[in-house]
Amino acid sequence: MEMFNNPYQANIVFAIKHDSKTDQIHVEDIYWACKGRCDKELEYYYTNELGLLTGWKDIGDLIITVLFLEWLMTDLNNLREGRYIYSEKAFKKLKHFIIALSQKVFREMTEEEKRRAITMMQISHIFM
Repeated sequence: MEMFNNPYQANIVFAIKHDSKTDQIHVEDIYWACKGRCDKELEYYYTNELGLLTGWKDIGDLIITVLFLEWLMTDLNNLREGRYIYSEKAFKKLKHFIIALSQKVFREMTEEEKRRAITMMQISHIFM
């Protein structure tokens, strides 16, 4: 996957439907793409052709160990509590992504990654 050579230039994107009656998020599909033209074309397809909403996470942030674990634990909690419902296709892609990314994540963090993690955690506390 070429995007992992320059990790700050790619997103994992969740194509979802929101059920306003149950307040559940139905994840219909997942894709990862380089930022820019590829991502814009895929987003157009999912939003305009399929009528789904999209949400994304920056893969460059997710390769930072603490941010990856925070994202993974949040997603698992949302699954357990029934807030997120994954289609079979999306869940298989999620597992593939987690396995692939964890190969890069579970190693000692660089000083730059430590600084980025602190910044991201400070930002997230502002909105809590």
